[in-house]
Amino acid sequence: MKKKSVRPETRGFDPDRRVSNKEKQQDSQGFQVTEQAGTEKLVEERLRKFGVEKRSQFSKKTYEELGPYDRLVSRFGAKTLLSFEKGLLWTCSFLVVLLVFSGIVLSVDAFLHSSLEKETSNNFIMSSTVFVDEATTKVVQPFFTPLILLFFFTSITLGILKSLQLTSSKTVYRE
Repeated sequence: MKKKSVRPETRGFDPDRRVSNKEKQQDSQGFQVTEQAGTEKLVEERLRKFGVEKRSQFSKKTYEELGPYDRLVSRFGAKTLLSFEKGLLWTCSFLVVLLVFSGIVLSVDAFLHSSLEKETSNNFIMSSTVFVDEATTKVVQPFFTPLILLFFFTSITLGILKSLQLTSSKTVYRE
C-alpha cells in the first residue's frame, strides 16, 4: 500500500503555487484533442475562457447572397487580403521600375549600334559600346520577356482584386 505524502502538491516554478498539480493536470486534460464525444464542447469552453470565440459559419443561403469579394473576406480575412493587395502593389511597382530600366538599356544599345561606326578612333566609346552590348545580350534581353509576363500577371491579378472590391457591399463608389 502506498503512503500518502504529507507535503502539499504545489511544487514547480509556477508563480501561482496555490493551484495544485492535480488541478493543473485536470486543466491540461481539457486541451487534449481526442475522439471522445464532448471534445468540441471542452475546446469551445477553453477557447471562451481565453476570450476566443468561434466564428459562426454562414448558412448556404447567406453565403450565396454575399458578393465575390465578401466571400473572399469571409474565407481569408480582411487583413490577409489587404497584405496580399499591398504585396501585389509593391511587386507591380518594382517590376515597372525594372521594365523602364531595361527599356532604357535596350534603347541606349540600339542607339549606339545605329549611330556609331565600328571604325571610330575613340577607345572610350568603343569600350562603352562593347560593355553595353554585352550587358544587353547577357542580362537584359533574356529577362525582358519574363519580366513583361510577370508584370502582366501581377497587374491583371491586382485588377481582378480591385474589381472584386467594387462588388463588395461595403464599397461606396463616388465620382
